[in-house]
Amino acid sequence: MNNGVNAENDDRNALLAFLQVLRGNQEFYMRQQWAIVNYSFLIYGAIIGLIKSVDKISCPEKIISFSISTLMCAAACFFIWRLNGSLKEAQCMVNEIYNGIPVLNKILDKCSKKPTSVSWLFTVILIFGNLAVLWVILRIQ
Repeated sequence: MNNGVNAENDDRNALLAFLQVLRGNQEFYMRQQWAIVNYSFLIYGAIIGLIKSVDKISCPEKIISFSISTLMCAAACFFIWRLNGSLKEAQCMVNEIYNGIPVLNKILDKCSKKPTSVSWLFTVILIFGNLAVLWVILRIQ
């Protein structure tokens, strides 16, 4: 009978350890989303800085700048949404763990706030940043 209690405690401890790993992964995915946005704006700034340092910019240079900025924005949005999918999967697993442990399930019921996704905010910020870069490129003669 004591082995059953130990096995149950071992299962519970394993689930709690897995829960900690999932929470760590979620934090990592969120930090990666922030890093993508930060580096994207560094690239936007570099594009503007390079263009502003030149007296005159030709049409092919404008096209290349447009292309780099737009492709970088699209890639950044793609990676943010991929990370958002991973965040949702991790949250689903966390919810399943909470449902499997009655004590945690009671806590979840008391504090039931739906997690907020900031992926839309990041996407909008990236798009407006890209539009600002494109506007600067168009304004330069």
